[in-house]
Amino acid sequence: MKFTGKLKLMAAPFACAGGVLLGGCCTDPSTEAFKLPPQVELLPGAKFENDPMRAQWAFLPIDDKTLRNAPEDWAEQEAQKFYERGITHIMTFGNLHFRWSYRRYFKEYNALLAQLVTACHKRGMRVVEHHSSNIMYDFDLTPEECVASKIPRLDGADEDWSMESEIDGVPLKNMIQYSGRTGKPLNEYGGYIMCPNNPHYQKVYFSYLEDTYATGVDGIMTDDVEFFADDTCACDVCREMFRERTGYDLPPSGDSEAWDHFLKEENTTARYYAWKAFRYDTCVEFHQKVVDHYHALGLELLRPNYIATALSWANPWAYVFDDLPKLDWGFQEAYGGALRYSWPEYLFETRHRNMICDRRGIPALTLYYPANDNQIRFSWALALWAGQRAIGYWDVAYRNFEKEHFDSLRGLTLQSDVAIFDSTRNRELSEKYNSYGCKAAIGPAQAMIHHNIPFRVVSTPDAPYWEKTRLLIVPETAFLSDADLAAFKEFVHDGGILWITPGIGERIPEDFSLRSRNELLAALDIPENSVWEPGSVFRIGRGKIVVKSYKDLAVPYTGRAMAGEGFTFVSDEGKKQIAELAADISAAITAPPILTLTGAPEDVIAAPYFDSDGRMSLHLVNAHDSMKAAQENGQFDYNDEIPFPMIEDPITIVWQKPFVLEDRVFSTAKLFTLESEPKEIAVEDLNSSVRFTIPGKTLKDYLLITLQ
Repeated sequence: MKFTGKLKLMAAPFACAGGVLLGGCCTDPSTEAFKLPPQVELLPGAKFENDPMRAQWAFLPIDDKTLRNAPEDWAEQEAQKFYERGITHIMTFGNLHFRWSYRRYFKEYNALLAQLVTACHKRGMRVVEHHSSNIMYDFDLTPEECVASKIPRLDGADEDWSMESEIDGVPLKNMIQYSGRTGKPLNEYGGYIMCPNNPHYQKVYFSYLEDTYATGVDGIMTDDVEFFADDTCACDVCREMFRERTGYDLPPSGDSEAWDHFLKEENTTARYYAWKAFRYDTCVEFHQKVVDHYHALGLELLRPNYIATALSWANPWAYVFDDLPKLDWGFQEAYGGALRYSWPEYLFETRHRNMICDRRGIPALTLYYPANDNQIRFSWALALWAGQRAIGYWDVAYRNFEKEHFDSLRGLTLQSDVAIFDSTRNRELSEKYNSYGCKAAIGPAQAMIHHNIPFRVVSTPDAPYWEKTRLLIVPETAFLSDADLAAFKEFVHDGGILWITPGIGERIPEDFSLRSRNELLAALDIPENSVWEPGSVFRIGRGKIVVKSYKDLAVPYTGRAMAGEGFTFVSDEGKKQIAELAADISAAITAPPILTLTGAPEDVIAAPYFDSDGRMSLHLVNAHDSMKAAQENGQFDYNDEIPFPMIEDPITIVWQKPFVLEDRVFSTAKLFTLESEPKEIAVEDLNSSVRFTIPGKTLKDYLLITLQ
C-alpha cells in the first residue's frame, strides 16, 4: 500500500518497563538516581536575569587546552571576566564541539562544566551547554592534518576515530549516517555523522545528556540534528522506518544510478517528496524526544537554537528550526561570509527569525563573527536595525547603551505594510527552491532593504496579523495548502494586494499531488479558465491579485561573500533593476511610503519601530560604500572594514505615523549615538506624518532616533 497522506509526527514517547521508548530503544532516565548539585549562594550584588528580553548572551569556550591544563581557578576567572562585562547568559563552545570525537572525555568535560556552572551561578549567570549532537571528525585525518587544521587529537584518537570502534558494545559503524549513492558511511561537513533515528545512538546520547544535566546546567542546545546530503540517511534503520511509514522502498544502497534517478529534479514522484518530508519530520521528532527525556527527569531547561540560512538558500539537510518543539531564544547565525559585503543577505534572514520568534513571543538574536572592532560596530548596528540583539563578547559601552535605551530598543513592532510570504514546507519539499525559487524572494527583499521599504516575512500561522499589510508577495511557492490559499483569498477580499508568480500552488503539501489550474483559480475566487500569465490582474472583493513574472522579482542581488566562490558585485545595470522593483513595490502600495529619506546617500538604511503606547524609534545604519570592493582588483577579504564615511549633508526624513498613533502629536526628536552627547531637534507634525532634519555630520555609523 503506497503512501497517500501527509507524514505525521510520532506521538510523544510513552512509558515502558524501565524507561522511555525512543525509536525502538529503551533508555532509562533513572529518575531515582538522577541528582542535581546543590544550589550555590549568590555573591553580594549578584542576581539572576529572568527577563528573556534583557538577557545578554556570550559564548565561553571550553577547549582542549582547558580540558588538559585548566588551572584550579579556571572557572572562577572565566565567570568573573564575563560577569564584569554584563553578561547574564553563557553558552559553551570550543574546539571540542564535535563531541563524539572525544567521547572518552565526556566525564572530564562535564567535570569542567560543573565547575563553570557553579562559578556562574554564584554570579547570577545562567549556563547553556552547546555541542554538536551527532558530528565526529574525519576518521582518516592524520596527526599532521589535525595540527594544520587546529583539530585536537587527544589521547585515544587512534582507537576512537575508527569505524571499528564500539560504544556500549555496539559498533560505531552501526550508528552513523549512510549515503544511498555509495552505500558507505557519509563523510560530509568535516567528518562522519550519527543518525538521529538510530536507537543505539539515541540510547548513548541520552545517557550523555543525563550526565550533562547533572552538572546543573540551565539549558541545552543540541546542535546539528540533521541529514547532511540529499541521499541520507540510507542506513538500515531509516530504510525500515521509511518503508513502514510510507509504504515506499528506497533505491538499493550503492546503486548511484538509481539514486540519481530518484533524486533528479524532473523525477518528482510522491516517493521523492515523501522522502524529503520523512527526513524533516524525523528530525522534529528527535528534538521532541530530547524535550520528553528531560521532562521525565523533572527538568525544564532553557532551549536556545539557531539556523544559519533559511530563505536565501535552502538547507538541504532537514534542519528544523521553524518547527522546534521547544525554543526560548532564536538566533540567526551570520556565518561564512565577509561581513562588509554579505550584510544584505543576513538582514533578509533576520526577518525570518523575527517571524518565528514573534510567533512564540520570544527574543530574536543575531550571532555575527566580526573580525575587528570596526566590524563589531557594524554587527551591533545591524542587529538593532533588525530589532534584535547581537550575541557576542562586545565592549561594555554597547551593553550600557542598550540598558540606557532599553525602552526604545526592545518590545516594539516593526512598522511595515509589505510582507513576503514564506512556507517552510515549500522550502523543504520544492526541488527547485535552492536553485530557482528562492531568488524570487531574495530580489524583492534586498530591493526593499536598499531602498528603505520596511517589510516583514510572514506565513499562514500569522494570517490573523496580516490586516495592516497592504502588499503581500508570494514568490514562486510551488507547495501551497488549501489553508494557505484560503488565507490569501481572505486577505484580498479584505482589500489587500497579492503579488504572485505563475508557478504558485502547483502542488498540495498534504499528499504531494498536483493541483489543477482551475482548482487553484477557484480557491482564489478567480473565474474558471481565466488567463493566468504575467500582467494578469484579478479584482477580488476590495483587493486584487497581480500575476508577476519570475523575472520581475528575481532581480540581481548580493549573496554571501565566500572566498573562492566567485562573488560578484551588483553592476550599475543590476542596481537599476533593483531600484525599478523597489519603485514598483512602492507604487503598488497606493499609500505614502512609511519612510522618505532626502539627502541620504546609497545604503544609509533605516528601520522604523513603534508601539501603541506612543514609542517610536528609528534606526539608521551607515552602510554607504560598503558594497564596493575594498581592493582595487575587485577581490575581498574577510577582514575588510566597513567605510563608515561621515554623512556630511543634512538628511530630511518624512515618517508616516503608525495607525495607532495617528492622533498623537510629536514635537521633538532625540538623536543618540554611541559616543556623542544626545541631540534634540524640532519635529514638524503633519497630522498623518512627521518631518524632521538630521543635521549634517551627525551620522557616522549608527544613529537612534526617538520621537517625543
